[in-house]
Amino acid sequence: MFEVQGPQARDWSQEKGKETSCTLLSSFARTATGIADLDSGETIWQLNWVLPSEPSPGENMKNKDGTRFWFPLTIRDISGPIVLYITEQAALKLVDVADAKEFEQLRSENRLRFPVVASVKVWRKPAKTSAAQPDQSDGGNSADANEFDSFIVDATQQDTDLPPTLLSTKVLTLQKDSVDNVLPARLDMIRKSEHYAMAIEYTTQIVPQELTKVASKTNPGMSMTRPCAKGLALVSVSTRSKTFPAGENGHKLITKEVVDYLSPSGRAQKKYTLVSFCTLDTVTDFKLDPPPRAKSQAALITFTRVMESNDDSAEQPVTTLLVDAVQQIDPSKAQALQSVLSKMIYFAALAGQISRKRDQEHWTPEESPAKTSKCRILGRSPTGPELPDYDLSF
Repeated sequence: MFEVQGPQARDWSQEKGKETSCTLLSSFARTATGIADLDSGETIWQLNWVLPSEPSPGENMKNKDGTRFWFPLTIRDISGPIVLYITEQAALKLVDVADAKEFEQLRSENRLRFPVVASVKVWRKPAKTSAAQPDQSDGGNSADANEFDSFIVDATQQDTDLPPTLLSTKVLTLQKDSVDNVLPARLDMIRKSEHYAMAIEYTTQIVPQELTKVASKTNPGMSMTRPCAKGLALVSVSTRSKTFPAGENGHKLITKEVVDYLSPSGRAQKKYTLVSFCTLDTVTDFKLDPPPRAKSQAALITFTRVMESNDDSAEQPVTTLLVDAVQQIDPSKAQALQSVLSKMIYFAALAGQISRKRDQEHWTPEESPAKTSKCRILGRSPTGPELPDYDLSF
């Protein structure tokens, strides 16, 4: 007896994707570019170190006939945001559940959690000329509205052992940045901003030889401030978080005596306060209590705003941060993540030093997103030389 099998689903984990960024992909995700390597057929793209935004509780997450999950997902990186629909297979993998039934149950119980940082793979293909399979069109629009459809077909939590490489810097020469972005930083680099949510003050770094012709700021050691919507940092917590009531069914979680994990040892470390607003269902997601018999707890956090504090002064302009996501880090991995995040900060500083003139210059067959290198697996940038650590010694 032989089992009759239907057509096999495409295994996207085996497909290599060209490395890109959110704003770079958004510039051609739905439109033709005139570049044959981009427009002659389907292409696959990979975005690493992106922050997914969880859909709102009342948002419809099913396709039109309600047979499977299919919903828009906002992701951000150092360049800015993009909104892409995500397939059910990718969504289940992203939140690490066994099947759609478990996904639905966790969502109904308000226990569905997206990772703080993710890696996604995007399929870009020519749009259909008919209205067949409308739920496969991008963003829920009719297929005729776009020349191309782009949606997330594979996704997972970012492997925090894998930073960008020197080959990743090719993306910086092609993208245009948005202030609706997320920037990695040490806590002492955060600054208040009159016009934006906050800003990160970087020190310009040594530019790789390959990028000196496209860098507008090549002298290392200069102050450079970049506005942002979110920040990403690695912290160490030695005290328990305290919970306070905040409105109906709400809680305010305050964690004091927080230090930056990347702060140089051997000198007094500046202390910060982290504030989060949550419900009874999500309060444990934000707690940073050190485990039993441990002196501290490391965590990767994202923060959205500088909060006013009685400790604020000219010497200490930022002491309190509003945190919107927390990922506790195992002590065995915290030390390795310290080096990775230092490379991420270098990468973000370098992005601010690259001169982008894409409003005036069009892509060419020799200089376009098609020339970026391919990633072998989710989370891993193209294999190449390591980026240097962020350097403050200039």
